[in-house]
This record gives sequence, C-alpha cells and structure tokens, in this order.
Amino acid sequence: MKNIIVIQLARLGDIIQSVPLLEEIKSVYIGFNIYLFVNDIFKESSIFLNNINIIPVILENLVDEKGDILTNQGTEQYLHNLTERFENQALILINLNNSCIAKKIAAYVYSEKKLGFGAKDSEEWTSFVTSFLNTRHLGSVNLVDIFKRFLKKDYQNYLPLKKISISNSSSNEKKQQQLSPTKGLKSIGIQCGARNIKRQFTQQHYIDITSHYLEKNYIVYLLGLKSEMQVAKKILDKINHPNLIDTTGKTDLSELVNIISKCERIYTPDTGTMHLAALCGTPFTAFFCGPAYPYETLAYTEKCEVFLPSWEVFKCYPCKDDALCPNNYACHRFSFKKIFTEGYDEDFLSLDVKYDEIGQVLTPIDEMALLWRCFMRYYFNSIQDSLNVFLPISTSMKKKIERELKLWEVLDINDLEASEVNFYFLKPLVYYNKFKAEKRLITCAIDYFKEAVT
Repeated sequence: MKNIIVIQLARLGDIIQSVPLLEEIKSVYIGFNIYLFVNDIFKESSIFLNNINIIPVILENLVDEKGDILTNQGTEQYLHNLTERFENQALILINLNNSCIAKKIAAYVYSEKKLGFGAKDSEEWTSFVTSFLNTRHLGSVNLVDIFKRFLKKDYQNYLPLKKISISNSSSNEKKQQQLSPTKGLKSIGIQCGARNIKRQFTQQHYIDITSHYLEKNYIVYLLGLKSEMQVAKKILDKINHPNLIDTTGKTDLSELVNIISKCERIYTPDTGTMHLAALCGTPFTAFFCGPAYPYETLAYTEKCEVFLPSWEVFKCYPCKDDALCPNNYACHRFSFKKIFTEGYDEDFLSLDVKYDEIGQVLTPIDEMALLWRCFMRYYFNSIQDSLNVFLPISTSMKKKIERELKLWEVLDINDLEASEVNFYFLKPLVYYNKFKAEKRLITCAIDYFKEAVT
C-alpha cells in the first residue's frame, strides 16, 4: 500500500495548479510512490514534476467523438492496462477532475481511501465548490486551494507557489543560443492566443506590447503552439525587427520553459504559459476577459499584474466558454498603451494578490463574493470572527440578501426554474441542494447570512 494516485486529465494550467497538492503529498507521505494520470498530450509535464510517476492517458481510447465514454471491450482492456499495477496496492486516490472519464478511471482503481470529485469522503467540499459553477461571480476559490483541501490537512500557511527547478539539456541550451539574436539584451515574452477566442488579446494588444518593448531595445519572444502561429504571423506582418523572435510552434515544453525563465516578464491571457511563468519564478502581466476568471484560475504567485473587466461596466463578465458574445467582445477593449503610460485603464480593475486561511484571495472582490468567502472561512476553517474582517456590509447589499432570505423560507428550492429567477446571492445553495449533499451546510449558511445582515 505504498502508492498514492492522483488523476489530473485537464489542461497544462490545471496540471501546474496541482503541483502544490503534489508537493504536499510528498512532504506528508515520505517514501510513497506517487503516480499522476495526465492527458497523453501533456506527458512532457514530467520535466517540472520531480519524483512523480507520470501515467499518460490516451483519451481517444476512452471516449468517442461526442465525448461520451465508450463501454466496449476495448475500453475495459485499456482501463485494465492503465491500472493493473495498482491492484490492491494503493493507499489513497485523489481525483482532481469532475469529468465522467476521470470518475470512470477513479472507480476502476482499487484504493483504501478515495478523495476528490466523485468520492464520498469529499462530497461536502466538492458539492460546495461545484455549486458556484453557475454563479462564478460569487466564487473566490482558486483551483490550487480546491485541490489542496482534498488532502484533508489543516493548512496554516497558504503561500505562493515556490519556484521549481527544471532541468535543462545541452541541446536545449544550444537551441536557446540560436533563438537569442543579441547577447546581453533584456527580453520579454508574449503568449500568442488562448484556447478560446473570447479569452484572447486582440491584434492591436500584441502590436502595442511588442512596439513598447522593441523601442526599449528588448528582445521580444512570441510564444505559443502551432495553432497560434497565425496570430504570430499577423504581428510579424506589421512589425519587422531583428529583435522580434517567433517561437510559436517551434518549441517543446522544456524549450518553452527555458525561454520563459530568461524573460524579465511574460504578457499573457489566462493560459498554461501564465502558470509556467509562475513555476519559473518569472513575473507576468495577465489580462482576464470573456470566460476567464482570475479568482479561480490565476497562477499561484504574487509576482504578477492582473487586470480584468470592471463588473460595473461589463455586467456580462465572466461569461461562459461556449456562449456567443452579444456585445462584440467589449471586454477586450482595454488599452496596453494606457497601462504602460498611466498604470491603469479606467474601465478595468487591477487586482492585488493576498493569502488567507482558505488560500489565494484577490482584491478588490465583489461584496457578495466576499461574504461567501467569510462563510467558507467560518464553516470550513472554524474562524468565528471572520465577519468582523469585512464589516460593515452596505445597505443596498443587506436589502438584496434580506429579500432572498425571506424568499428562501417560502419558495420550493427544488423548483430550479423558479429559483433561477428569484435567487442570485443564495443560488449556490440551490445547486448545492440539487447535489443532495450534507444539508447541515445549507442550514448553517442561512443562519450565518441572517446574522450578517441584522
């Protein structure tokens, strides 16, 4: 029983956000073998996962084109091949994905204790954080902190991600020298694109950043995958300069890490490159727009500038990944020229990164989200005086919450259609109730909010 299994089949950023949990496991379970299931396309992540055994999962062997789980004989054989080494030999399994395929693998593996998504031992916490998926504006828990709590350890010190040492081969060093046109110059990196157009910078943003640093005699690296080469091409069509280096589609993960490590700063949307910068200890400037929400997915570091659309100006933010934008991407209309010259853009917020008993917290934070965070500190961390940190609550907010508390007593919260219309602040409790998890949390939350507004 000297094996601990962690399942993380999401994207590169999610794997990096799993690093603090993995480091905590290594410090608590000394001498254990730690295995991490990852999507096969991210198996290179082993370069920054020291003393972690990577098990690549070829998702195409488990799902069809629609994303449905296959149930044929071949699927069962593939699952058996993936997991046969752990037969009756795993102490703990932690599933970090709320997907059907991750839960399928978790169910297939025997372990003495199962934690995380789909596990009974973690039901209260997973049901609670999942309840905010439809009211993301009220959520404020970083994925790192969601993952770490699965270990069920009392954390006293939530600290930024430590810089991870990443090995470099001589061949990589040689390639880095080829990518550096002039020795001795400072450099910055710009991530070209993101996985969803609603998260991306505009072409003008890339031009503004590039021009600003080329004028200061910096080397500017364009970073990205093959799929982002077209973004880089548009920049190169506008700017022809020997210190503008296009690396999109030309680097593996190790080479990308080495470029990021040598940069003074990285400019990026919400991407895996942002999380790599945090791992490398490289400062970055991140702009979150569309469905990208830094309270959930910002890299776990203080070495950053973070901007996002003002909630007062952009009522639709954050939106959903798959929803069409009815406002012509209005939340993309920030100005890097203003940020460079004045340090801000009046329609966008600049966030400070701090850490409390739950973990990473960004300020400013919406009043209602702040009250929910107070409740989390009270309920999950037994902090009796948490309300005193954030009082007084504004009169307008009190009235809104009082109205919903009265409706809670008379409406059937199992009627999701009625609840969608009548609740906003208490809507996470509506969804939590849908999961049929421990109801003590609901009672405690209602009592807590009643006290908060009296």
